[in-house]
Amino acid sequence: MANSQLNGDIYSHLLSFVSSSSDLVAISQANKELLDLTEPELLYRSIRCKLEDNAVWEHLISSPAHASRVRELTIEGENGRFPPKFTPYDDESTNALSSFRNLDATTEPLTNSFKHTRQTTEHSEHLLIQALTSMVNLESFTWDRSQVPLIHEGEEMSRLPAAADDRDAVPDTYIYREDIWTVLRDYTQLRRLKVVDQGRVGSAYTDSRPIFNSTMFTLRNLTHLDFQTTFDESPESGHVSDEDSDGEDLHATVEVLRLRDLLSRCPNIESLSLHLTSYATYSISSFTDITPILSTAHWPQVKSLKLKNIFMRSRTMADFLRAHSSLQTLSAILEFSDQAPFNLQGYEYEIRGILPRLEDVDLPASALRPLLRVMGRPSSLRRISYLEPCDWGANGCQFERDDSYVALLDDVWGSPTEEEPNGLPNLLRGLTNLTSLTTRRVATFSQLRRLIKSTPNLQYIHLDRGSLTLEKNPHSQLLSYLAHWPKLAAYEGEYFWPPEEELELNSERTLSIVRESITICPNLREVLWQDDRPVKFVLQEDGKLTLEHDTKFDYIRASDYH
Repeated sequence: MANSQLNGDIYSHLLSFVSSSSDLVAISQANKELLDLTEPELLYRSIRCKLEDNAVWEHLISSPAHASRVRELTIEGENGRFPPKFTPYDDESTNALSSFRNLDATTEPLTNSFKHTRQTTEHSEHLLIQALTSMVNLESFTWDRSQVPLIHEGEEMSRLPAAADDRDAVPDTYIYREDIWTVLRDYTQLRRLKVVDQGRVGSAYTDSRPIFNSTMFTLRNLTHLDFQTTFDESPESGHVSDEDSDGEDLHATVEVLRLRDLLSRCPNIESLSLHLTSYATYSISSFTDITPILSTAHWPQVKSLKLKNIFMRSRTMADFLRAHSSLQTLSAILEFSDQAPFNLQGYEYEIRGILPRLEDVDLPASALRPLLRVMGRPSSLRRISYLEPCDWGANGCQFERDDSYVALLDDVWGSPTEEEPNGLPNLLRGLTNLTSLTTRRVATFSQLRRLIKSTPNLQYIHLDRGSLTLEKNPHSQLLSYLAHWPKLAAYEGEYFWPPEEELELNSERTLSIVRESITICPNLREVLWQDDRPVKFVLQEDGKLTLEHDTKFDYIRASDYH
């Protein structure tokens, strides 16, 4: 490099095109000069902090060159330091909070949210807005706070009429003042957006405005959108009942037309995740209907669609799936409800052979069955949730036999349908790439044996708890069946540990069960502990076996930016 005619600025510019952090680390190891050049790129490329970490924003404001290196920015919520699956109301999370507060001052401090006022929060937002104007290469932004930004000055303020004596005046022009969303829109290269909003309940200020009244919906050219919001059904919360073009009330509980307008400006969307939850009693009328969005959607590059507490017309969903063969991930769940968000039964002949690239599907069994019937074999599916025993030809759930389905399977799968002795088709046949399966209502070991026969390559299995009758040492009984999955690495669901014993994580009794488990299932490395948290079997370099909870979480200290 010493003999090169290129100066450091040019090298820094070239390094900005290296997308992989691991590649940057490899480059930095070449010599000291490259280490000095790559260090800022590695340090500032991804930042994860709280809104009130003003030192971060002040540093980036004073150092635009550093700000321009930021590609990914995550604004954490007030409980963002808790290990996964903790909530502020759990006893365990209270203990975790105490331990964090007892950390030495040289380690990462925990932000005390109770010291923040509206004035200090708005000040932090102003600093963030100013810093964002220099993050010209920002591609990913996450707002993971419980409340929306307080500053809403980016709303449409006024409309300028065309001046009669000014030929260059543009009629009907909107004027904006900057807020977080308009700065992201106008100054950055934003492509990935995640927003978590708990509505009025999550807000510390009763006069805060709902997310649907913000300029977030003026963003454009997103490729990834993850939007999670919780709302009550009132006009001031953004609740409306949209109507379709025929004037029919769609019972929408959020302004889906604003969301549709946003997505219409994102033709290259690759991943869409929507979680729209109402505080109302769970019923189909309290879920949000996104039929207006899907009926006009044309997303040729979409690979992932995840919907929660959302429903749509079945005809619209059938047309959407037929038009979007690029989908690799499909999820649609209504929480705390037995209803399905759509039902493709009756549309099988119209959509047969769809979704040839689908790898991951998460649907209620009633919505999943018609989809599995029309998918070609062999299939690319790797993960399925949820299936019941009748879906692999075992008795155990209500299933209406229809000879037309059997004829359809013959046409789509390309070979005569093999039925189980009870006359039920096995929908798992031909899914040779399936490695992960979540089931419900497995009540007998004969049903489990049929499942094992149909899924020889499973690496993960979840059986709903409480359906099987187990002995005093359930792990021994379960292992005799789990052993028939030679690649099985993770098991969740039915009780694994002795139910009448309170075990210590690394007691000799616990480790003896683990040794027995890996002797019978050599690849098994993860099960649920007695508190329903995943526990891993870890073999140390010295050959010692231990159990560990997975409590890893990533955080870049604000002190790194002083």
